[in-house]
Amino acid sequence: MEELRQTKEATHQQHLWHDDLMDTYGLEMTKLAYTYVKNWSTAQDIVQDVFVKAYHNYSKREKLHSVRGWLIRLTINQSKDYLKSSWFRRVTGLDSKHSTETTQSAEDTLTTNSSNAQLSQAVLALKQDYREVIFLYYYEELTVREMSEVLKVKEATLHTRLRRAKMELHHQLKGEDFVWGTN
Repeated sequence: MEELRQTKEATHQQHLWHDDLMDTYGLEMTKLAYTYVKNWSTAQDIVQDVFVKAYHNYSKREKLHSVRGWLIRLTINQSKDYLKSSWFRRVTGLDSKHSTETTQSAEDTLTTNSSNAQLSQAVLALKQDYREVIFLYYYEELTVREMSEVLKVKEATLHTRLRRAKMELHHQLKGEDFVWGTN
């Protein structure tokens, strides 16, 4: 009888932890997935899968250095897996016109004014490695050291990617008055 009560309590704690994760990081992870797949509903599906994995790994939560970093890593990997899937390649090849329309409407909801829209479009046009560091550095406000831990890439490489990404964005946004912070 006591074991049953303890099991119910443990399950209840797991549900509370999972709900807190989704409330705290759900939108953030969806935006991150969106930078990869460029489709809002697909990004939501990916994040749902990420949180299912998180739920199943509840027992390992104590070993995590950073829950947020772990969720970022899971989201990036899940997004990359989706982009490598044969289903994605077949559907994208067959239905690229519909995909463009869906991406445009998702971009409209992601941005709130014309300057943000222009910047968002420029970031989404970057190649994946550059888009990744710009998003993590400016939108998620991770330090280069934190990005290094999450992405498993040397800090010097990330500094180079960040510099090149900023140069590419500067080239794309010629004449615009954006201020870039550096670290």
